[in-house]
Amino acid sequence: MSRAQSTRAVALASIGSGSVSVGIARCEGTSVSIVAVDHRALPLEERGPQRGAALIKQEVAEAGKRVLAQFSTTSKTGKIDALYCIIRAPWTHTETVHAEMSYPTEEHMTANIISGLAQKALSSVSDRSQFFDASVTQIALNGYRTKNPEGKRAHHAEVSVLISMCEPAMRSAAQEALAAVFPAHKPVMRSGTRASLEALELIRPDLLDCLVLDIGEEGTAAVVVRQGAADKELFIPEGIRSILGGVSTAGSPEEGRQALRMMARDECSQATCVSMQSALAKMEPDLAHAFGESFAKISTPRRLPAALVLITHPDLAPWLSRFFARIDFTQFTLTAQPFEVTILAPSDLVKLLPGSALNDPDVDLVLGFALINKESCAG
Repeated sequence: MSRAQSTRAVALASIGSGSVSVGIARCEGTSVSIVAVDHRALPLEERGPQRGAALIKQEVAEAGKRVLAQFSTTSKTGKIDALYCIIRAPWTHTETVHAEMSYPTEEHMTANIISGLAQKALSSVSDRSQFFDASVTQIALNGYRTKNPEGKRAHHAEVSVLISMCEPAMRSAAQEALAAVFPAHKPVMRSGTRASLEALELIRPDLLDCLVLDIGEEGTAAVVVRQGAADKELFIPEGIRSILGGVSTAGSPEEGRQALRMMARDECSQATCVSMQSALAKMEPDLAHAFGESFAKISTPRRLPAALVLITHPDLAPWLSRFFARIDFTQFTLTAQPFEVTILAPSDLVKLLPGSALNDPDVDLVLGFALINKESCAG
């Protein structure tokens, strides 16, 4: 029976800046259903570099045990067929490397030629000690992008490869924790940037030039995409926790999250709504300054695309979308116009998982399972 016709259970661990999620999905042909999830926030006081790897190792192992227990209630065998691990910023960072070749006459493109160019691009990476994963993101023949180069003829070929680097201690911690819970499988390691860009390509293939902001618990991974390939990446130390803490009277992120949710649904009292709006207005200048400084760094020497793709918790997405569209960041955009914001909401991401009825706000897990569906289930 082929992979696309079989039923398989795939486990995923997603490690972010301030949280850990583990889930299990059932692939039935090309249909994916997420059947078990466990999400764990990391204690703020224990997220420093000294404790980070050890704490994440502990939390991944605990979350893995919990999802296995959940999965055993829905599976006759409890058997896991594949294991993935996605590590997000700031633990991973990515860059794009290129290789090209010109020919005196038009050359018949083969898999060996494309593979050779990809290897040539990878050879330009001098420090391989933190190497994590790599994927071909773009192939161009005679200056034109193509997804199916084999069999075509060209006098010039170029290959772009997205490479990811990871903190060795974090990678080892994740691998050791997963080996303890899922001993039969060596995890397939992927970066958060790779998962986000794969999802973007599937949902909005028309957005070849954009700025992707993946706003997580403790910071934001900003990726500039040009012609469908990642061009620059920067980690911005402004995330969900600092934003929500800034709008909560008690400084509690959970209180801020709840207040934003109620305001978006028009469920808060007039006094609460006025208080929230006042807190947001006071916070905006500092937040705009922090993002502006970062945009200045990644808009040199080329300004940023005007299309902005926002990936974040659904409670924050509406307000953050308005914030980035309204605040004057025009000095950083190619068009000198405000950002045009597209939200990658859970409802959009779940469309990448045919057969799943999940409407889970854990965006990281949904992104990860969308990547798994492409690589391990539907492919």
